[in-house]
Amino acid sequence: MGEWAAEWWAWSERSEATDCAPSDDGRVWFLTPVPTDAADLTGLRLTCRLPSGAPVFFAVLVNAGVDTAACEGGNEAFLQGVGGLGAVEVEIDGEVVPDLGRFRVEPSPLPEPIPYPAPAASPQATPASVLLTTACGYGFVLDPLPAGKHLLRTRVEANGEVVVDILGEITVEAVD
Repeated sequence: MGEWAAEWWAWSERSEATDCAPSDDGRVWFLTPVPTDAADLTGLRLTCRLPSGAPVFFAVLVNAGVDTAACEGGNEAFLQGVGGLGAVEVEIDGEVVPDLGRFRVEPSPLPEPIPYPAPAASPQATPASVLLTTACGYGFVLDPLPAGKHLLRTRVEANGEVVVDILGEITVEAVD
């Protein structure tokens, strides 16, 4: 699971990443829950077409860092900001996925280090680049879905306000 989380994160950061795509080894399909260029994370709709028989890796919250501590620290900071993992809800075809904590992904090395801008020390400084080497977080693999349309919704509520509401529309195409 850690290897797929790391590969998913690397894939989701590529400029050509789409709403979904097969993993490099083709064993699972990746869904991107958050477009990197989205300013508002509420009311987003993503679409994905995939072949029947394809398992899907879904990243509930996957982050990357320069090491295990930085990776896990990024996830902890996000979760503290929204009130914990209980503020995150994932639904598949209207059914809430219970106990997201059971899908914790242990830190795993990225397929190859990824340069990423480091935060600037001051507003006048140009951020340096760091090499991200580790992925961690929460994610799971959905068994192949039956042919037809499926909905995958991710919602995050913080302080009584919805801050993330993303609906993934997945069309599974029957293979003859």
